[in-house]
Amino acid sequence: MTLSAQVKKYLFDGKGTPEQQKATAMRLAKLAPVEYTNAVITGEKGVTIGAKLLTADDLVEAFEAEIQLSKAVLFELQQQNYFNKIVAKEFIGEQQKLYRDCIKQLQAEEADNAATT
Repeated sequence: MTLSAQVKKYLFDGKGTPEQQKATAMRLAKLAPVEYTNAVITGEKGVTIGAKLLTADDLVEAFEAEIQLSKAVLFELQQQNYFNKIVAKEFIGEQQKLYRDCIKQLQAEEADNAATT
């Protein structure tokens, strides 16, 4: 389900469980951290849909997770050669399997043709 569909269903229409509503609000908070931080701190309503479902602890937990995720992404980018090596090995392995499967099919077809002649 798209984020906009989740927002409509869980936050605008009030359907789903409280956990689903809160999870949707958290996704929005990750997209607009400054606005949601201000809304939770000040209690103001506005464009921060679902902010009333979140606490400061919720935001801290979500934002720390995002920081850890960004650190992991940066680490992978810094290890570019390592990453490319894995991707290349995976790609080559898939290509080799594809070629082997094609060879098996061709050999089977050749054997069938030889058997019928």
